[in-house]
Amino acid sequence: MKAGMQSSRRSERETAQLKLADIYKTSVITDKTAEDVQKHRKEMAYPRGDFIAMIIAFCKEKGILKYCSAPFEADWQLVSLQKQGIIQQFYVIGTVLATMVPVMGWTPLKSLEQLVPFVVFMGIQLIEY
Repeated sequence: MKAGMQSSRRSERETAQLKLADIYKTSVITDKTAEDVQKHRKEMAYPRGDFIAMIIAFCKEKGILKYCSAPFEADWQLVSLQKQGIIQQFYVIGTVLATMVPVMGWTPLKSLEQLVPFVVFMGIQLIEY
């Protein structure tokens, strides 16, 4: 099942890359094509193994953050972070870093599907502390 999902994601990335190349070759950049470019660039994003290894090495070297590497879906990774007592730091750092990625921009704080969990998280933090 996991292999099929990875294959599907790879195919979607390749399709997005072809569409993006086509836009750059044939289109004059307008507001609509700029939106399409941003959409296709998001579809092409994926975690590279060498980049993940570099982040883990940096964290180990600096001793500033525990990390977990889980071969499961996000819900299991979140459970692992909660058990280690570092989910709050992970969530805040992850959100801040996501806003620094040009493709993402302020989406984590503007999109309703991402804003609601963020507000809930902050509410829990206020109640907890």
